[in-house]
Amino acid sequence: MSETWPQDADAVVRWIRSELTTDAEFSGLDDIRISADIGGDDLSLLTMDATGAHLTTLPSASSKPSTPEAEVRSRRAGIAREIRVIAAPVHIAEVPLTIDAEVRDAPIDWVEYERSADAALADDRNGIRLRDGGRGMSGSLTFSMRTADVEPLIERVMRTALETGDARVRRLRVGIHQDGADGARIIGSAAVRYKLLFASVRGEACVRVTRDGVLTIEDLRASSRNPLVALALRVARRSIRDQIGRRIDLNEEFGLAASGPRLHDVRVRIDRDLHVEARLG
Repeated sequence: MSETWPQDADAVVRWIRSELTTDAEFSGLDDIRISADIGGDDLSLLTMDATGAHLTTLPSASSKPSTPEAEVRSRRAGIAREIRVIAAPVHIAEVPLTIDAEVRDAPIDWVEYERSADAALADDRNGIRLRDGGRGMSGSLTFSMRTADVEPLIERVMRTALETGDARVRRLRVGIHQDGADGARIIGSAAVRYKLLFASVRGEACVRVTRDGVLTIEDLRASSRNPLVALALRVARRSIRDQIGRRIDLNEEFGLAASGPRLHDVRVRIDRDLHVEARLG
């Protein structure tokens, strides 16, 4: 057994599981099966199989102060030859989602720190870092769920997120439909009680998705029958209008460097299922 990180494949599995469960936003993560193979300095294969797992969103917790990054004692370059994430399906808030993601030839560093990189993990002085912004890696992603399940998923996540506050979701309606070859139209309404205030809001948005992973908001509207909420929306109308035309680059949202691999061939199809495909390279 090597004295340097990683000592063996089991050490990699323990590190991955620790990363998943520390400050987790879901319960049930222990049901995800993880396996790894290493060959020399390379991570030959890492598989995370969430098929059959039932994950439940946890109430939002107050954010902890960030810990200064520990000083690196040593690093060793390697390649993650294949990383697979599979869920066929995984249940999140009782809603089944199917995911199949693969990353190939990702440049990584096996890092050992002078002290624990996370104060909550006093005995963990190891880590895996993506090197050179992931230059040279490639991959693919497919995701699908029943369109009819979008509403209950959002409702259950919202209910959990609001559990620690005074607000309660009383009624939620969400519909999502294909709008042209590259667009999705989302129509929704929600009734929320906050202390003694009960209000309903209706909204509609149209989002376009380009093949290179850029979302553009083409339409956005909000209204309410509650006079106080309607007045607030009227005051915020200019801010709402300013969102129309806003572009959101998923590459930037996912932290992909401009000089590294980028999303392409992004496709969204909505019929009985909401189906998303993308490639990385």
